[in-house]
Order: sequence, then structure tokens, then C-alpha cells
Amino acid sequence: MDIKFRETNNSKDILGLMKNAPVTKSILWQTVDGKRVVYAFEDLVIFEPLRTFDITLKNYNDDLLISEIIYIKLGRSETLFKASVINIDHNKLSIFIPETVKTIEFRETPRVKFRPRDEKYLILQIESELMLSANQNLKLKVTDISEAGVCVLVGDNNISILENALMVSLVELGTLELLVPIRMSLRYTQRIRFRSEGKEVVTNRVGFKFEGEISRSDLVYFTRKY
Repeated sequence: MDIKFRETNNSKDILGLMKNAPVTKSILWQTVDGKRVVYAFEDLVIFEPLRTFDITLKNYNDDLLISEIIYIKLGRSETLFKASVINIDHNKLSIFIPETVKTIEFRETPRVKFRPRDEKYLILQIESELMLSANQNLKLKVTDISEAGVCVLVGDNNISILENALMVSLVELGTLELLVPIRMSLRYTQRIRFRSEGKEVVTNRVGFKFEGEISRSDLVYFTRKY
């Protein structure tokens, strides 16, 4: 996969990157007396009307300088930016939302294919007439994925559940729990055969189209690191 970094000054894009960032995978750092001081996030709250956000830091040692620039890296998307601190109150920092950030994206958006032995999985949430009071989750192996949709392998015992579902949503992609589930529509089912570990496997290949937008950073993380 051909991947590049881009800079964006689109305020909607920047807010989206910040809102979708996993707090526990984000860090902040500042150089103090020639040393790089790094802190992990405990919480992040955005105040859109004020164009500010608050970060609560883990194990803060009261050693950041309000007069100096800080640097922030948001988890998964590898979004980087520098920022100015407005105020520090114990372990909580108030910061201006940046005007420009650097983040990772696809140079192109090809369909990425996986082999059965690659062990790439997702979890779909199924809403059906038979279970209106509760949703059912299915963990399925991914064969290929793009920004447009995804194909998965589905056993005979689950194929009718998907074909008769009122709604299907993507809720987890590999180890990533999506902050907002992505609704999907069934496009096709296909009976397939292949060999795995010397044995013939007969199952169903099911294709879905994403009805909502999937985060490019989540897609990159899934295809590269999970």
C-alpha cells in the first residue's frame, strides 16, 4: 500500500481527527532544559465554539512550561501538530485547536486483499426481526477491504442471519473499536472453495458496501499493523 503524509488546515477535518483519536494512544511532549518530557493522555475534551480543547495528563509532574510550544501526536492516525498552551491547572491543560496538522493518508485507495492465514477479523453488529430487543455480534474473517466496502467469510450457520438482517453495522476493525458504527449494505453472497493448511474449505464470501465513511487512519492501521 502506497501511503503518504499530508497537511491539512481544514477545520472540519482537524476536528474529525481529534474526535476520533483514541485517548489512551495519544501523547504530548515538550523540550524542557534540553530534555524531551513526554506524557500520555488520560482524557481529551473539545470545546468547538471556543476553538480550544482540554487534555488531562497521566502522572503529571508539574514540569511543562506554559510559555513554550508543545507537540501532540494523536493515536492511530499518526496526526502531529504543535500548539500553544492557554492554561495549566494541576494535570489539565487548556490548548488552542491547531490551524494546521500533519496526518497520514492513502496516496490511492486500492482494495487490499488478505489470505485466510493472515487472520484479519472484524466484528459486525446485526439487528434482526428475531432479536429486536438485543443486537447480535458476529466476528468474521476479512478477505479484502477498501474505503468503499469489505468482503468477509461467513459460515453456513450465519449466512441466513446476514441475509435477513434489518441492519448491519461495522463496530470493530481488528483491535479497533469504532467510535461511531458504520452502517453497511449487503451486495452479494458467493459460494467458494479454497485450501487452507492442506484442507479444502467450503464457505461463503459476502460483500458489503459501506454506507458511511470509514476513517482512512483506521483503515491504514488495520491493513498495516493489526
